[in-house]
Amino acid sequence: MRIDEDTYYTVRNNMIILANPRHRSDNPVVREESLINLTECKPHGYLSYKAQKKMRNLLELWYNSVYHENIECIKNNRKNEHYMAFLTLTLSGHQDHTEHNDLFIKRYMLEPYIQELQLLYKVKNYVWKAERQSQTNNTHFHLIIDKFIEYKNLRDLWNKYQKKHGYIEKYQKKRYKNYSNELKVLKYLLPDKIISKQLYRLTAIQKSIFQNKNLTENKKKHLTNFIEYLRKRRKKTYPSSMLTRILNDKKDNFENPNSTDIKNIKKVKSIIGYMAKEMSKTSPYERQHQKTVAKIRELAEKIVTAINFIKNEWDDNTKKQIQEKKDDLQKYESLKKSLLEKKTELEKKLINGRVHGQSDDLKSLHNYCTALDDSTTRLLHNITKTKKFIKLIQEDFFEIYIFPVWQTFKKYATTLYHTLHEHYTSLYNDLYKSKDDILTIQEIYECHNITFLKKQ
Repeated sequence: MRIDEDTYYTVRNNMIILANPRHRSDNPVVREESLINLTECKPHGYLSYKAQKKMRNLLELWYNSVYHENIECIKNNRKNEHYMAFLTLTLSGHQDHTEHNDLFIKRYMLEPYIQELQLLYKVKNYVWKAERQSQTNNTHFHLIIDKFIEYKNLRDLWNKYQKKHGYIEKYQKKRYKNYSNELKVLKYLLPDKIISKQLYRLTAIQKSIFQNKNLTENKKKHLTNFIEYLRKRRKKTYPSSMLTRILNDKKDNFENPNSTDIKNIKKVKSIIGYMAKEMSKTSPYERQHQKTVAKIRELAEKIVTAINFIKNEWDDNTKKQIQEKKDDLQKYESLKKSLLEKKTELEKKLINGRVHGQSDDLKSLHNYCTALDDSTTRLLHNITKTKKFIKLIQEDFFEIYIFPVWQTFKKYATTLYHTLHEHYTSLYNDLYKSKDDILTIQEIYECHNITFLKKQ
């Protein structure tokens, strides 16, 4: 890449990107997939590769703004009101996709849940992503918010909307059928001994379940799933604690299921990596759908080439080749038909409508980007010689220097480190301090009035 006065650089968490707008191609290659997406003009039910990259970048910027504000708070001996919390919201009962499809769940459960978090707990910004559970075929949501809220309050609020739409009732019916068998399984285990040290008992119980003729197939399936759940939590769970939890749920009439999972982001080592992985991971159905679509496009190209050959190469010398192309064409058509049927079946298992969303204020976040000067060029050249430098990617129109940016700048470039620190604190101020935190009575009334009108 040729570096001149128009070259600029962009700083990310683990890389610096050099680019020049004048050196870009005047005739960019338009991918066929992009044209197909424009003609279809509908969501695919999963995040594309570009959308995953954007999601990761947004989470990096948001987390860094909060992190650098925390540094300022520690310096000035004051408390930061905003923390990032990672939630998972699940449906406790079976989702009937004809009555309660994904659009219904998002419209009447997720949206009012987020609105109530904003009203009651002053949540400002959020990011959510919908996923399909492969085992139950239910929709669940990953949600990141910027406030610390007690897990009981989060769970009670989500269960309120579950109860409203009949999912608590479904959960109660299922629990009343199966909880007694779960208690029998736990009574066979030693109460005060961790499950990891009595796995042989679980295998013996599982064998006896399959040999029992009195149990129905559904109960056998549920008990095997329960034993697998115990195996997964073998290093953390004692049978006595599990037993008391089931009995306490029975006292509460199974009205408060554990439908929310809260992850403490402080305890995760690679915070941004964990959040980006959870928010942008693909399910097996999504991967199958992507492969099927790619095969259909390949077959469409083969069909077009075969048709063109048959039309243009018609003479006595190419009769055998034309006959072969005709036979191939029939095979391609039948294979394409089966793949299209498979595609329609897989699309039923993908998310309907939008897959992710975020608050409007987060759209204003941007990376630190400025013109490249001689001092930064020398700095990048020196960083390439250090042990922390990982990789250099060089292309015609850009260069990417991959290395741990924050650690390296803190050691070798303190002025640039402080400039980045100021950039992220300004992003935090744009997100939180530029607007009044307190809602007026009229705004609260308008919010309630809007939700009331929507319900009608």
